[in-house]
Amino acid sequence: MSVDPDAAGARRVPEQDRSRQRVEQILDAAITCIAAEGIDAMTMSGLATAAEVSLPSIYRYFPSKQAIVRVLAEHYAEVVRQRLTDALGDGIEGPDDARAAVARALDAYWALYRQDDAFAAVWGAAVADPALAQLDIDDSRTNGHLLAQALASVVPQVAPADLERRAFLASHLAGAAVRLAIQLPDVEGDAVIADVLDRVVGPLLGLPAPR
Repeated sequence: MSVDPDAAGARRVPEQDRSRQRVEQILDAAITCIAAEGIDAMTMSGLATAAEVSLPSIYRYFPSKQAIVRVLAEHYAEVVRQRLTDALGDGIEGPDDARAAVARALDAYWALYRQDDAFAAVWGAAVADPALAQLDIDDSRTNGHLLAQALASVVPQVAPADLERRAFLASHLAGAAVRLAIQLPDVEGDAVIADVLDRVVGPLLGLPAPR
């Protein structure tokens, strides 16, 4: 994975290439451990073994498991943002195109949850931890701003300030819906995602109903 060397959760910012590689090694191992056994079961000593580094090496960069979760959550937030940007494309030409773009973005988000067990665990932990919950809010606000910018020209009936607020809310509700859907059987989960697009996100953003 690509690690931000200035990640806020890290105790010490890696300055040399060797140190950066060690941090990536630790975080890659954390992703593997979290996907296999969950965050609660992962211990710092177990992580050191999986990363093939000493325990002091872990604590050199990460003072706690929460710090690791923070860095991974920030990483996954960037992954989601890139998928949103890709789904919205370079320009939206009309309401139907806008709805299709939002559907692509939601589908990409849903696919990430289904394909990456660590992503679901990390983001769930970040949302549940009061010290990290602001990350989720900030992420929803940033993604909502991207949505509002992309949709502004195709939903002129919605005032800019209202669109910004609605897009923020739509982004946050979509995240909550995906976290619910991942806990359900596949067919029911897919239905929840379809409902959140047609009955929640679409109407909030002023998009046309499905045909």
